[in-house]
Amino acid sequence: MASGQERILRRRIRSINSTKKITRAMELIAASRIVKAQARVHAAVPYANGITDVVRNLQTAGGGASHPMLVERGLPFYAQKRQFNWIDIGKIADYWSVLQQVMMGTVAGMEVPGKQVREGVWVGLNTRIDWDQVKIAGPVYIGSGCRIEAGSEIIGPAWIGHASMLEKQSRVVRSMLFEYTHIPPGVSFEDVIVCNEYCVDRHGKQTHVADRHPQLVWSDARAAC
Repeated sequence: MASGQERILRRRIRSINSTKKITRAMELIAASRIVKAQARVHAAVPYANGITDVVRNLQTAGGGASHPMLVERGLPFYAQKRQFNWIDIGKIADYWSVLQQVMMGTVAGMEVPGKQVREGVWVGLNTRIDWDQVKIAGPVYIGSGCRIEAGSEIIGPAWIGHASMLEKQSRVVRSMLFEYTHIPPGVSFEDVIVCNEYCVDRHGKQTHVADRHPQLVWSDARAAC
């Protein structure tokens, strides 16, 4: 009986010793992590000071005036210096203006797709154009699968979407036609955006294809084929 109790005590002693070793190892690991964490905190001090300076500059430059709730609650401001074009699109006129700027090449990082075949003229694949009998003054983009018939006129900045069709004597001036736009013979579009069933001029005036406008006539090119 005594020998059995002795074995139990020895097992407990070994278990306690093992636990002590594990605990000691965990203490060493924790101590190491604390040292590393302290080093990271010290390394972040210049960054924190820089952020503080940014916030202070924003407040003195008007950030406090434009974001009073952040100032009132003591919340931080964050900012990054970036070189880019800021364009606020809030109205149809803004969107039309942006498209014009893209075609004119004044928006950084925006390039006209397709292949440039003439000065200021880009075209996509499988596009049929009667070059000798068509007037095109760039910048103009003509998408893939388009058909531009003889006597047509395109004055840029203008964008002709994929698979669109301009029939004889049609005219597109400073306008954007989305894909599958069909312009019948003799019809002229100037300073407008044509998208599916709607035509919107640069001032936001909207015309639906079913309105039967005497001068604005268009349809789906897929139905015209």
